[in-house]
Amino acid sequence: MTRKPHAHPDHDVLFAKAQELDVPLGLHVSLEPQWAWPGRYDREYVRKQQFFLNVTASDALSHALTSFMQYGTFDKFPRLKIVLLEVGAGWIGYWLDRMDAVYDSVMGRGVPLKEKPSYYFKRNVWISADPDEHSLPAMMPLCGEDRFFWASDFPHPDHTGNYIEELEEVSEKLSPSARQKLLGDNVVRAYNCQL
Repeated sequence: MTRKPHAHPDHDVLFAKAQELDVPLGLHVSLEPQWAWPGRYDREYVRKQQFFLNVTASDALSHALTSFMQYGTFDKFPRLKIVLLEVGAGWIGYWLDRMDAVYDSVMGRGVPLKEKPSYYFKRNVWISADPDEHSLPAMMPLCGEDRFFWASDFPHPDHTGNYIEELEEVSEKLSPSARQKLLGDNVVRAYNCQL
């Protein structure tokens, strides 16, 4: 990608090819393109800011997701699949509510979407959740239980090492159907896996 917003029309050739091949595009946690200019985050800065950078890591992907709405990407490419990776999922309920509210307001009149942003999330986007996210039992029914799966690459230094226990604790609070989707079915569907 470039320093342009993730969904900028200059990237439409990539979106068209991903849609044609029926492969999802994974957006991994990082810094927003406009903030990642050379020299901004030197080693010393990152060492001093690890807490801040890890807590705010989801900001870049919430901005990226919003850019897909801003540019009407999911109407241009209705079968495009986007996967938001390693940013947690607890923030998505608020973000969808916020995008829908702005879309319905005067400020949303210029956005080239046929539907509310939450519609496109439920149709085109998946999000990986960390196993210790206690908000998942509330988020999944609110945002669409077909859109969540757990982030399986662990351990990460920004969490404790009790991933399996935490995943079991959180998933026990889900319905059997939602649990099965979180633990496997949704990722199989998103990535067209053959089991």
